[in-house]
Amino acid sequence: MKHLTLVLSMLLITTLMPLSAKKPGGNAPVQPSAAVTVSCAICISGSAITISATGFANNSPATLTVNGPYTAVTLMGTDNSGNFSVTYLTGLHWPTGSYNATVTQVGGGSASTSFTIQ
Repeated sequence: MKHLTLVLSMLLITTLMPLSAKKPGGNAPVQPSAAVTVSCAICISGSAITISATGFANNSPATLTVNGPYTAVTLMGTDNSGNFSVTYLTGLHWPTGSYNATVTQVGGGSASTSFTIQ
């Protein structure tokens, strides 16, 4: 029973540890170089658009928000390298215009990029 309590305590402590890395010899967190890319700068209405994020905290939830004439919010989880991608099939509900894609993580990084649907 003591072994089980110790294991559960270690899991709890590990889960509550901050996700950001520390600078060697210091206490200030190092922010990952987060970036967001879109598969097309000028996209064609009705085509697939892939939005990718890199450089975020590993194995953590992230929110992708696409704002423009149409708004989409997608909750994702990053992989072991802090990356993810999502593909949207644009159609009638994605009108032409300028869009901004922003990825954010709780207590962490944020990055954005823009694209146009014609």
